Amino acid sequence: MNAHVSTALLLLNLSALPSSVVGDEPANHCHKPEVAAQWEQLLANSPKDPIVVRLYALRKGLCHMIDEGLVDLDQAIDIFNPEHARGVMERLKEDSEKGRELGL
Repeated sequence: MNAHVSTALLLLNLSALPSSVVGDEPANHCHKPEVAAQWEQLLANSPKDPIVVRLYALRKGLCHMIDEGLVDLDQAIDIFNPEHARGVMERLKEDSEKGRELGL
């Protein structure tokens, strides 16, 4: 995979902080092996992609802070989600600009 991760891949692999809502409670996916493997693979495939590195580091740090009791899951989600959305929007913009350059 090239260093420029597609928007679709970001959307697939970088879902909201390690959580999803189950009923009224968010579920913490920080330590789910399959989620961790997706993140590790994404970083391994794109170690120089600034969006991937930024989101990987933020997720890893927030998960650590949750484990240490420094932030709660809801707070971590509120921090991560806007950054994730920003990363996706950055990638969409880059893809759009690249398409225009190629005449697509």
